[in-house]
Amino acid sequence: MNDKNTYDSHTISRDDINLDGLPIKKSKDKNGDVLRDKFDGKGKLIWRERMAYNKKDKTTSKIVTNFIRNKGGAITERDDSTYNASGELTKRKEHVITGRGKSAITRVSECQYGDGYVVLKTEKTLNSSGGILNEKEQFFDQKGNILIEHSFLYSNGILIAINKQDNTLNIDNKINYSEIKHYDGKEELISFSKRKYINNSGGDGDIRYEERKYNNNDELVEIVILSKSFNADGVSYNVCEEFYSSEQDLNNDNEFKVIDSDFDISGNLIYSDTTCGNESTRISQEFDSFGKLKSKVEKVSLTHHWLTYQENIYTYDANGVEIDAVEITHTHDDSSRKLQSSYEYHRTNDAKGQIMGSTEIRKEFDSNGDLISNIQNKYNHAGELVSNPAKESISSSENKVTEHTTATQKYHEQTTETLTRKVTPGVDSTLIERIKNVYDDNDVKFKSITISEEVNSANSRTYLAEEIQEFGYDGKLIVKVIDSYDFNYSPDGKLLSQNQSTQEFNSDGVLTFCSGGEYKADGHKTKDFSDTSGHDGEHRHLEHQYETLDYLMSSMNGFDLNEGVPTSVDTHFIPAMKSNTLVAPV
Repeated sequence: MNDKNTYDSHTISRDDINLDGLPIKKSKDKNGDVLRDKFDGKGKLIWRERMAYNKKDKTTSKIVTNFIRNKGGAITERDDSTYNASGELTKRKEHVITGRGKSAITRVSECQYGDGYVVLKTEKTLNSSGGILNEKEQFFDQKGNILIEHSFLYSNGILIAINKQDNTLNIDNKINYSEIKHYDGKEELISFSKRKYINNSGGDGDIRYEERKYNNNDELVEIVILSKSFNADGVSYNVCEEFYSSEQDLNNDNEFKVIDSDFDISGNLIYSDTTCGNESTRISQEFDSFGKLKSKVEKVSLTHHWLTYQENIYTYDANGVEIDAVEITHTHDDSSRKLQSSYEYHRTNDAKGQIMGSTEIRKEFDSNGDLISNIQNKYNHAGELVSNPAKESISSSENKVTEHTTATQKYHEQTTETLTRKVTPGVDSTLIERIKNVYDDNDVKFKSITISEEVNSANSRTYLAEEIQEFGYDGKLIVKVIDSYDFNYSPDGKLLSQNQSTQEFNSDGVLTFCSGGEYKADGHKTKDFSDTSGHDGEHRHLEHQYETLDYLMSSMNGFDLNEGVPTSVDTHFIPAMKSNTLVAPV
């Protein structure tokens, strides 16, 4: 029996086992089918071929099964390929199990073949108890295009939502139009969408479409323009969505929300930037080699007239538990746009999300935006004051030109914070650096935040950077994120443009994400670094910036008694890659 269309069959990668070199053990099951098996070095079955025969001893079908096992010998992946008597692949079924215990997820996919190509593919996702979570079925043409797609969503085993999509192809056999209908669990129509493709190259190219969404009364409720980018392997790495309320807003480029997302090669969301009106939400996530979440940082900013007045930063562990929170409120003078005061609340939680302690920091600034008062209060898990208020009053700028001061504060006998402030005057500018390092009760650093700011002689900010580092229980780096901004001014002190970039490094110090852009003073983007991030020139630019920041950190050797988690003296950080969030000049 010769197999045909073997290129359609699923291939399982094995790094430590050569199936071709393993001996075959033959046997028969209770139905009389012939079994040909191969085993690993521990005697575990990893490959099986089952031959079925009719009464005339003619082969009717063959099933080839591959097994992937973990180190304990348990099966984590199974693939079954079925061939007919002519050796043609007719069906393929795959089981993949991820996670353990109650968090285990099983994905089951099955393909039906006809005339050598897939005609139907079904996928199911099951929880650890075998209950269905979602299901999808797709119908294909001979070119591999999806003609019809149905998806079903369940809750506690009960169907709660159905989506049905019908696609239309152009003369080039590319999808150019789709209709998507959304139903509830009783198949009552809730809404529907009409999608028109502007570009549908796929593979090593882009997909772009306009989608108009309607309610069940046929009223337009939303327009979405989506762009999806792919790498050379056909894997999507970026999705950008623009949302509009009406046709008029679309014609005027007046979107009410923008979502920009980046993904790794496994499809995991590693970065997203959502801007909706005056609110911006940035999320950074890191995953291990098995696709399991390692850490998540969420940053929410609220702005008014380009000034940030609220900023919240939340850090989550691998289980999605909030372990750290920073909430900052800024008050600005409406006429001068200078920062008048700020209130900061810092909260640290244990692995169960229970609060361990908190800190309140109140700051006041003079009419020039200079810090004149700083008051801190620390509280334990019960909200009781555990340290006397620390207050710093500054009467003139001369007191903070060259100081290098240090403080080490015990935090509920479980964590220690070291707070650093360093001011370095130069010929034409002054560099201000603020660092907060947090250590556990074993004196192992698990978090570091550094703010670097440069102000020229005209009191205009020319450079601003924030670096956040997260460390594991062993003190080794887990993830590092750097946001940096360069501001360019005319000779008369007017802001001309700014360059901004975001970089993320993994635990090995390898750059895993970088993006940025150049903006005019009116907020319009003139250059997008991410468009050319694959070219050596742009990466050299970003890496040079990273090395410069590391040099600045290595030169810092003082701590400031009354500085809390560092924040900028004027406006704080603006969301990366958004044209309407340009920082105003100081």
